[in-house]
Amino acid sequence: GACAVAAGGRIFIFGGSDGSSTLSSCEVFDPSSNNFTMLPTGMCSQRFGACAAAEGGRIFIFGGPAGSTALSSWEVFVPPLVASTPSEVATQPSVSAGSVAELRLEVSRLRAELSSAQAEVGRLRAVEGELAELRGRHERLEQEKRAAEHALSSCMQEKQRSEDSLAAARQEIRRLEERLSAVQPSLFDPQAPYSWNQARFPSSDVAGGGGGTRPSFL
Repeated sequence: GACAVAAGGRIFIFGGSDGSSTLSSCEVFDPSSNNFTMLPTGMCSQRFGACAAAEGGRIFIFGGPAGSTALSSWEVFVPPLVASTPSEVATQPSVSAGSVAELRLEVSRLRAELSSAQAEVGRLRAVEGELAELRGRHERLEQEKRAAEHALSSCMQEKQRSEDSLAAARQEIRRLEERLSAVQPSLFDPQAPYSWNQARFPSSDVAGGGGGTRPSFL
């Protein structure tokens, strides 16, 4: 009815029965010396047919009936350090108690944290998708910007060509004006005299049937 587990090169035996009552004792067997040592501090509860497992430097004892009562509690036993004599072993045990209900609460808490973490992962994935979409929009805007800059550069080049053509046309006009001024200076002289001559209008061209004259430039 006792349960045993190996840890630290030794074997720990918990509980069981002496034939008349259920025990809460804890014994240590050292294979190197072939000796049993009874620890002065046993388990918190009497246990018969319990199960034990060692993990992380500690020993966990679960369940086991105590007389006619089936236990749902569990205990944590911290093995004593390896000692050279049984008396030194006997002064170093450490035992703490827990319950299955506490374990269930811890499992529930861990599950809640896991669910929260999964929800956060989902939210981060959604944010990652939005970020990818924004990056795509940014790339499209960059392409549109480059196209607009290219079109603006073409317009500026066309404007420069137009301005150059306009400047050349103005220069040609000035050159033609200079040639024309050299050929007919009087056309550009405001002091040049004008002469008039009287021309006779036909009588039909004058209102009232009378004759008339009209000036003409000579």
